[in-house]
Amino acid sequence: ALQVDLTDAAGNVSAAASVLTPDLTAPAQPTDLTVADGVTLTGTGEPGATVQVRDAAGNVIGTGQVRADGGFTVTLNPAQANGEFIDVRQTDAAGNTSSPLAFQVPDITAPEAVQNVVVSADGLTVSGRGEAG
Repeated sequence: ALQVDLTDAAGNVSAAASVLTPDLTAPAQPTDLTVADGVTLTGTGEPGATVQVRDAAGNVIGTGQVRADGGFTVTLNPAQANGEFIDVRQTDAAGNTSSPLAFQVPDITAPEAVQNVVVSADGLTVSGRGEAG
């Protein structure tokens, strides 16, 4: 808030008027992010801000409010458990949005069993099909 007064040529000063300045500053990116079981994202942000989480395709998969203590918890739907990247950002009460933070969730999903397993005639090579990487 600013205090504004007016002074005339004779040096008389008016009573001060209060003027609120708009909040034009975006919040910082959220910090201390962790994902439990692919479903629960926790972290730290600006108290009162709204946290929004998007998947790699840009779909909103969770939102939550930053508590007064600066912590937040967001439930992700659908679960993200294969090392996916999510976009996490926060928006303050004035509508200013942080730059998006790309965060990779842990890969906690076991790959499917290998298929078409073949052992070479000499017994030295095993080949088959499985999850890439």
